[in-house]
Amino acid sequence: MPKEFINLANIPFLRRWDYKNMKVREFEKQHGYTPNFDNPKRFSEKLIKRILFDHEPYYLLYGNKAYAPIFFGQRKIEGLHFAKRFKVRRTLVPSDFDDLPNRFVVKTSYGSGLTEIVNDKASLDVPAVCERFNRILPHRKNAHRHEFPYYCAVFDEHLGPAYGEPAADYKFHCFRQKDGSYEALLRYGDGRSQELRLTWFDEALEKLSIEYGTHREHDELPRFPDQIDEMFRIAKQIAAGFDYIRVDLFLSEGKVYLGEVSPFGGGGKKPIKPVEWDFKLGEMWHQTSPCFNPTEAGIFDI
Repeated sequence: MPKEFINLANIPFLRRWDYKNMKVREFEKQHGYTPNFDNPKRFSEKLIKRILFDHEPYYLLYGNKAYAPIFFGQRKIEGLHFAKRFKVRRTLVPSDFDDLPNRFVVKTSYGSGLTEIVNDKASLDVPAVCERFNRILPHRKNAHRHEFPYYCAVFDEHLGPAYGEPAADYKFHCFRQKDGSYEALLRYGDGRSQELRLTWFDEALEKLSIEYGTHREHDELPRFPDQIDEMFRIAKQIAAGFDYIRVDLFLSEGKVYLGEVSPFGGGGKKPIKPVEWDFKLGEMWHQTSPCFNPTEAGIFDI
């Protein structure tokens, strides 16, 4: 009998092996060196190590925008709010938009780059939005794509300004210290996408000379809201149980809302400059595997 042809790409182990090698090659091209997985020192090395090797089960919950409000909502963190959820869909059809308010947001459950912020539903090309999401959703990829293939579209309340400048972006990089406390650095962004300014600050709101990506720093230091200390506190409470996590928050009418949390910020693609900061951030990150400990977070265990 003739031997049946075996497509090696259909063997899960080999797919994962090829994916890991591809990610390492990309890392070498972008960063200019080969990561040391046995004894990583830099933040960038630790991040790519997490992406490739730390496949812990809770990511399906906290890393999924459809489930994250439930996962973090049960912690009852004082002062933390969540946008109203309208619906979740695997595929979009025009009738999904009929019962929505005039303003809303559609985004993917995983990853970034596929978001529709709607200020006026009457002017929205609904069939085009459906086509774009349905075309891209099945191909959304992330670090755990082999384990968590469930991608969907999430419809949420629009809490940003109706027109004019978009809402400010508060990304808190939270590092668990050896004593169990957390140290947080803020990467603050504002301005339109083509003029986006991104600047790093410590908890004393002192500017840090960190370059991460291609966006320019602020020419003048921003004026932070009165709630900034509360936002640091909330970010650290959300980070409980993680060795390192990025917590995205935003303000709306004086209230603090959860945007998302990301254990793979930037996908390990963006070099951190100067290199001294790559090492310094690496020193702040006391990496463990798995990266999340539910007992330390004070929540249920499995």
